[in-house]
Amino acid sequence: MLLKRIHDLEDLNQQLLSENVVLKQQLNETFADQQVRIRTVTEIAKRERGNLYNDVISLIENHERFGLDSLLEYSPSKWLAERNPVIVRFIEILTHNENEHQNKGEKLFKRARSS
Repeated sequence: MLLKRIHDLEDLNQQLLSENVVLKQQLNETFADQQVRIRTVTEIAKRERGNLYNDVISLIENHERFGLDSLLEYSPSKWLAERNPVIVRFIEILTHNENEHQNKGEKLFKRARSS
């Protein structure tokens, strides 16, 4: 019975690997055109903008943030990273600089504001 289950799982694994190869090919073909990539990034940014807005509203409405402990521990980049990792990565990609090797601390938040 266990051998049959192993065989079934191996078959399923092969099927999923084959589907993955096909999906990668389709993805590469779809994003070969720069205009398609630009439209896709723009659409992602528009959708994530709404999510970020909702996160900011929830932060504003959180009155516990004015407590001394909260103020001492507050970090804009930490908050941003915890709330919306898609936005953080998006900002990193858009503001990537070849001479920069670190995206630590407040730097990411400053990059987001200046972009």
